[in-house]
Amino acid sequence: MAGKRGLHLAFVCGFWALILAACSQPLPDLQQLPILDLFRSQQPQAAAPPPGQAPETLIPAAANSEPAGEVETESEIETAEAVQIYFLSPTDGAEVSSPLVVEMGATGVEVVPSGEMREGTGHMHILVDEEFVPAGEVILATETMIHFGQGQMSAELSLAPGEHVLRLQFADGAHIALEGEEYRDEIRVVVTDGGHEHAAAEEGPSVYFVSPTDGAEVSSPLVVEMGATGVEVVPAGEMREGAGHMHILVDEEFVPAGEVILATETMIHFGQGQMSAELSLAPGEHVLRLQFADGAHIALEGEEYRDEIRVVVTDGGHEHAAAEEGPSVYFVSPTDGAEVSSPLVVEMGATGVEVVPAGEMREGTGHMHILVDEEFVPAGEVILATETMIHFGQGQMSAELSLAPGEHVLRLQFADGAHIALEGEEYRDEIRVVVTDGGHEHAAEEEGPSVYFVSPSDGAEVSSPLVVEMGATGVKVVPAGEMREGTGHMHILVDEEFVPAGEVILATETMIHFGQGQMSAELSLAPGEHVLRLQFADGAHIALEGEEYRDEIRVVVR
Repeated sequence: MAGKRGLHLAFVCGFWALILAACSQPLPDLQQLPILDLFRSQQPQAAAPPPGQAPETLIPAAANSEPAGEVETESEIETAEAVQIYFLSPTDGAEVSSPLVVEMGATGVEVVPSGEMREGTGHMHILVDEEFVPAGEVILATETMIHFGQGQMSAELSLAPGEHVLRLQFADGAHIALEGEEYRDEIRVVVTDGGHEHAAAEEGPSVYFVSPTDGAEVSSPLVVEMGATGVEVVPAGEMREGAGHMHILVDEEFVPAGEVILATETMIHFGQGQMSAELSLAPGEHVLRLQFADGAHIALEGEEYRDEIRVVVTDGGHEHAAAEEGPSVYFVSPTDGAEVSSPLVVEMGATGVEVVPAGEMREGTGHMHILVDEEFVPAGEVILATETMIHFGQGQMSAELSLAPGEHVLRLQFADGAHIALEGEEYRDEIRVVVTDGGHEHAAEEEGPSVYFVSPSDGAEVSSPLVVEMGATGVKVVPAGEMREGTGHMHILVDEEFVPAGEVILATETMIHFGQGQMSAELSLAPGEHVLRLQFADGAHIALEGEEYRDEIRVVVR
């Protein structure tokens, strides 16, 4: 028994000696403890890495997760949309008939009307059997180099039978081709027929209706397609032999050759070189006359510049029913009763309607008008373009107004593509503002007509693009084509001399027309000193006589 007790005591002492010895050593690597081998044998084994490749380090999920609130969302890490313009239809190599509808698309850019000069914006051009225009050069407007200066993304083209190459090219607001393949696209199409009886006629100039056909029964609004051979269809203001633009006369006689085709509700100008339009006509028979005129809207001599059809409208067409979501137009700013300085920026808004350029006649569409100290125009009547009844026929939703000191009532009125006021309070809004200063030195001058630059001031240092504001007193600023005494529209000449009185102000890259009656513009100028000349002209772009119709400033672009 004593021997057993001695052995037990020796064992206990030895055990505690080992424990004390272990405590005096550094802690072992837990991964090397034999007890873990059994645990490891129960876990899935990762595949062995290829020779020469380091094994992956397994990181616990908790250690790899982001703290709450710091996880990047998909929208935060999404890259900017790539810039690309392209043909949607037809597809490359397609067989088509003429006229064909061409649909264009764009990503990463903003498609805006010509004249808007902001980075990342521009408009489309289709080149028919023409090479791309080199970057930095102006894309001219010709019969085969077609401008879509209203921001259009579709068009109808009339092409002769055979193979054609269509090239799509994007350019800035001054029609200057942009650098990069992303601003170009190209397709080939095969036209299998001539499309219309005029297509084969190549012996001389001709303008004609493509559709509808003579005697057709149609509903309103109707789409009218125009065609031309042997002439160049170009925007108003371009004065070259064999060039001009279209006019449709609704139930009006042809204008005698050599006379100006006035712009009225029934004498419709297509001064952007458009070849299609939507017309809203009352039920019954109508005569549509197509007339070609030069850049000054002067009717050309010869039957080849005219065409005529009769159509029968079988329904009442355009009705101004309210959209389900509730149409409404309104002032965004300034607010009612606000005190402001002049010139003031006015922002407009709309819901339940589509704001489109003047001339587009589709149900639920129209454009804005601001009436300054004028009563609303009764529904069904035309809102005239005057100095105090301002049209925004390009679909603009903002404007700068120059007002004299004092209280003014601003009325916003929505109208259809023919400027006819719509029925209903939802198409109107009204605010009162108090102008606390005159805004410019010309405001007090009322003894006679005057046109002038509001900003920038003479000698100013500016950056490009710069916003130019124009002003006028004693004259009415109206769209090109309107030929009434005391009316006209603006032109800015960049580093060009004034055009002599009585001569036409041509439309070029440096002689800029504001034929919609615009009073502001963005100009993109190279660094250095520039002379800007403002010149007022009548509805046919003919410069008026007198220094009061001119102004001049110098600016230095940094």
